[in-house]
Amino acid sequence: KAHGYSAGDVAILTRDNKTAVYYAENLLGQKFEVETGESLLFIDSPDVRIIESLILFCSAPLDKMNRYDLLSHSGLDKLLEQQEISSLIRANLPVFNKRISELISREFATANMMHYTPYAIAVHACKLFSINTKDAFVSAFLDLIVDSGAGHAADFVFWWAQFRSKRSIQTNSKNNAVKIMTLHKSKGLQFPVVIMPDTDWMIKPSNKNAWIVDDADIGISPMLVNLSARLSKTDYASFQEEENLLSDIDNVNLLYVGTTRPEDRLYIMYEEHKSDGKSKYADNFITAFLSNEKTDSGIYTFGSSDSKKQIKEKASNSESRINRNEYSLSGIELSLNQRPDLKSYIKQELNEEQEYGNQLHELLSKVAENGLEYALNRLNESDLNVQQIRNDITYIVNDSELKRFFTNDYQSIAEYEILAADKKVLKPDLLAIKRGTKTVSIIDYKTGKPMKEHEVQVNEYASLLQMSGYEIEERLIVYTQTKEIKRL
Repeated sequence: KAHGYSAGDVAILTRDNKTAVYYAENLLGQKFEVETGESLLFIDSPDVRIIESLILFCSAPLDKMNRYDLLSHSGLDKLLEQQEISSLIRANLPVFNKRISELISREFATANMMHYTPYAIAVHACKLFSINTKDAFVSAFLDLIVDSGAGHAADFVFWWAQFRSKRSIQTNSKNNAVKIMTLHKSKGLQFPVVIMPDTDWMIKPSNKNAWIVDDADIGISPMLVNLSARLSKTDYASFQEEENLLSDIDNVNLLYVGTTRPEDRLYIMYEEHKSDGKSKYADNFITAFLSNEKTDSGIYTFGSSDSKKQIKEKASNSESRINRNEYSLSGIELSLNQRPDLKSYIKQELNEEQEYGNQLHELLSKVAENGLEYALNRLNESDLNVQQIRNDITYIVNDSELKRFFTNDYQSIAEYEILAADKKVLKPDLLAIKRGTKTVSIIDYKTGKPMKEHEVQVNEYASLLQMSGYEIEERLIVYTQTKEIKRL
């Protein structure tokens, strides 16, 4: 604040949603306004999980899984031996009520709660388990229960099952709200001040196994091998080395994303880990860069500490630069004075057209959630394809055949996850549900040339939605490069 920055200038970027929730809860508790998206899912709140588990229990109190969830989410299972837990989830209702009452030192009367509305059950849960109703998550969840219109516990359970993995707390989107998101979600965005807390996560390869195909020496193909340390002593050590290298590159790429988001200031915080040859941490990459810097305080400062006003005045003349040095990291030469060409090291890395497609899809999801102006303001002008993305998004939202889906007549849901019978997760780009009905339109965006498989994909979405009780109004494929709309 002393340097002219407001809370709205600040973005906190984290490795994962769990860390984002931690900082969001703390800031909300200190009365800061917070703007975020998926990082604040209701189910990330332990208190909300207690409330939902009690509502679920009241919908079917004899169900063993419902009982176990209530014990687990409330923490009561930690007060019991495993044998008693097994016995309790099978006990008759009077025995169950009595034991829970003893554990919480309050009357637990299932027969009474079964006649409560979902909202009344939620409020009662707060009393039973000493939950603060002023907590941001709890307060918003109570409002959500009211908005659901459910009159009975079973009604709410059915309704909530459709939205549980998607609904997030509606945080403030005013200019003075701190932005909190994952590093992945920050791609393509820009902020005056960026804070990267806890930049010391452990680096682990994402794949634990690898397939060896067509190996004449062993006479077996294909063969699944475990990428453990023991593999380094075999003829297949190269598989482990390749996976470790790819993991390093993925994490360097994440750090690169975070360190290129700020316009003026970047704050990185971490607990330093010494490299022992066995475990690797994200801060090992940072300390490699700082290896020539001497400090007694453990605080490294680069560049100027000009105020926001001073930076704006200097912007037209020159750009503040930090002292950047080349250094070697896991066999990869990086220069922090230019964008590292990480793509050449990763075979699976996206080509330019796919990158454009991902950027476009991400911005269109923001249009669905917050409107066109919000999405355009989040564009990073220095990124590739920015003008093309701007033009394509504007075209889609204003097209005569598409613009109605972005009005208040429809509820637009971006990348809604649908679980198919074979457990495959499908994500249509946009579902536009006509408000007050179960009529839905499917809009899929494609950046390449028309292909038959695009139609098969959209028809698969439609079949699954119809099986869920929805009536299909439109099935549209939008080819952004040719400005062609194909109606199925």
